[in-house]
Amino acid sequence: MIRALLFANLLRTTAPTNAFVVGVVLVLGQQIASGQFINSRDLKQDPVRLKVCMARAGVTKVGEFEISLQYIERVRQYNPDATFVLSRGTLAECGMNNGSGKYEPLSWGGENWGWHLIRPAQFKPGLATPEGQNMAVKACGEAAKARLNRPSFDHYAFFMAREVGGPSGYTAQKEANLWRSDLHTLTDRGLTVAPYDIEINGTEFYKNGGLDLTGVSVLCLFSPMLEIKAIKTKDVKDSPPRTPQH
Repeated sequence: MIRALLFANLLRTTAPTNAFVVGVVLVLGQQIASGQFINSRDLKQDPVRLKVCMARAGVTKVGEFEISLQYIERVRQYNPDATFVLSRGTLAECGMNNGSGKYEPLSWGGENWGWHLIRPAQFKPGLATPEGQNMAVKACGEAAKARLNRPSFDHYAFFMAREVGGPSGYTAQKEANLWRSDLHTLTDRGLTVAPYDIEINGTEFYKNGGLDLTGVSVLCLFSPMLEIKAIKTKDVKDSPPRTPQH
C-alpha cells in the first residue's frame, strides 16, 4: 500500500523546534555531470526507427528529455541502431532483438547519470535533501496552523514531500471512499496539479485537556518553487474501539 510506504518516511516537528527528517530521503536520480547533455530533439534519430520504437513502446507523443553524449556512445557500442524514446517517465531503448527478430524496446530504465527528465526550476536546496524536506514540512505546517487558527497547538507530523504528476479527477463515489481514511493525498482530492508540483500531507495536533491530542489532517500543494497553491484540512475522527477476539 502507498500509505504504508509513505508512513515509513514520517516527518515530525514540535512547536518550539525545527522539523527534522526521520527515515531516508529518496533521491530521484543521481545527476552526475558526466560529459555534455543534449536535448532529445537534437538526437536526429532515424524517423522510421523512431516511429516503430514509439509504437512498440506504447508511446503516442514524443517526450522531451536530456541525454549524455557519453551515454549514447556507450549504448551504441552494443546497439549501433539504438533509438531512445520516453515511455511513462522511463527511457526505452529500442534495437534489433535477436531473439524475436524485431526492432523493439530492449530495455526501460529510470533516470541515471546518462539521462534525465527536463524539470522546471525547483526551490533550493530541493526535495532530494534533508534541508529541502524540512523546508517543505515547515512551510505546510506553519501555513496550515495559521489557517486553522486554533488554540492549544502542540505539534505537527508529516510524510515525505514529493513531486506529483498531471491532473487527477475523481467521481463522487471515489471521493466518499477516500474520505473514510485520513491518510490521503492531494491528488486523491481531485485537484488539478501540474507536473512537478509538490505535495505533502500529515497531521496537526492540538491539546484538548485530556491525555490524547486532537488531530487535523492537512494537505498542501506547492509549486516547484515551494509557493503555496492549495491547503486542505479535515478533522481526524477517532477509530472505534476494537472488539476483543475470543
